[in-house]
Amino acid sequence: MTYVDDLKKGFAAVFNPVEGTRNGMDVIKALRFYYEFSLLPFIAFIIVASIMAHFGAIMPSYVPFLSMLLYNPAFAEIAVIISAIVLFWIVTPIGFFINAAIYQVVGYNFLHAWKGDYAKTFSAVMFGSLPLLLFYWLVPVPILGVLALMVFAVWDIIVLVIALSNLQKLSRLAAIGVIFVSVAIVLVAVMILFALTTATLAPFTTLGSSGFYNNTFIPMMR
Repeated sequence: MTYVDDLKKGFAAVFNPVEGTRNGMDVIKALRFYYEFSLLPFIAFIIVASIMAHFGAIMPSYVPFLSMLLYNPAFAEIAVIISAIVLFWIVTPIGFFINAAIYQVVGYNFLHAWKGDYAKTFSAVMFGSLPLLLFYWLVPVPILGVLALMVFAVWDIIVLVIALSNLQKLSRLAAIGVIFVSVAIVLVAVMILFALTTATLAPFTTLGSSGFYNNTFIPMMR
């Protein structure tokens, strides 16, 4: 497929997901497709975010990685470019692998909702990212960025449900069920991990708050 063909396929997935997500790809082709389709949104994001940063109107808290880079207005444009590269071309693709693996384990191994392979799930996850990707250049704009995040995050989920349903040959309701169970399992795992971490660190926190360190070690140092 040419670059123009990939653009057409991407727009079809965003605006007509019922038809635009019927054909999956292997993992390598899906990644290549994503990188090609992300090029224009990537450039648009850099332009808009740089303009907002130049006038001091950017909202770093809504743009991951930008808040820790945007410490000096003189380097605002460089910070925007670094943030865009990390977000668009590193973190998001890594997220595809992780999310697709979770959905595949839950849908294939746990719920037995489908018999399709990981590549189809990966393609569905990739398609599900395209609405927010396409309009992510709106995010750095004050007020409008918050609305964009809410609207296109929901749009992402809709496309993901349709793509997962199309590619893994299951009903829309079953696709929603797999996503819901996957999210629930991840939340429970995070809560358990947090509880275990808190319980592990509790004795050290107690020692610190009781003054054990100050009363025991500081006099010895003196």
